[in-house]
Amino acid sequence: MTVVDLMKRRDIVRKLYIQGNPVSAIAKILGSPLTCIKDDIAKIQSDWREAGTIEWSEHVDRQLARLDMLEQQAWNAWESSQQEENHEVLDFKDMTPAERKKIKKSLSKGDSVTATFNWTVKKHKSRGNPQFLNVILSVIRERSKLLGLDKINTDDGAVDDVPIIAVVATSPEDVDKMQDAQTFLAVNNAGKEP
Repeated sequence: MTVVDLMKRRDIVRKLYIQGNPVSAIAKILGSPLTCIKDDIAKIQSDWREAGTIEWSEHVDRQLARLDMLEQQAWNAWESSQQEENHEVLDFKDMTPAERKKIKKSLSKGDSVTATFNWTVKKHKSRGNPQFLNVILSVIRERSKLLGLDKINTDDGAVDDVPIIAVVATSPEDVDKMQDAQTFLAVNNAGKEP
């Protein structure tokens, strides 16, 4: 491996490492031995120490990348939790409880049984697991804190907390409505004193 190839690999390793990828995942992504990736990370960390410290902007970028990855995973999990589910229903047609018990007893003995039944599959879309939305909201809050968007300076110099409001678009129409609202606010607040 040439020095140029090594530097290119280390640059990719650095980016993946900053994004919060585990060492084993980086090795798998690059198809490199785990020991090479560990050595690369040790060199990257050594370079950072020599430089004094990781620059604040790089730290913020790394944290933002991690939050972006977490948010994307939460969105994917939310969408997966809304998948259509099949529920199979076995209904013995016009059978009394005593007849069902007799069939059940015969089946438990290993005997063959003849019976008429309806088998239906009902499909329904799950409402989704709201915990994933809580994760998304937490990511939005953390991102806002990291960027300093959770505090505002008042006229008297005090710093107040800003409530973080998350708006979740669930359809393209929602996105259009939000963009229309932003345009409306921008036009109507133009020229006003802050």
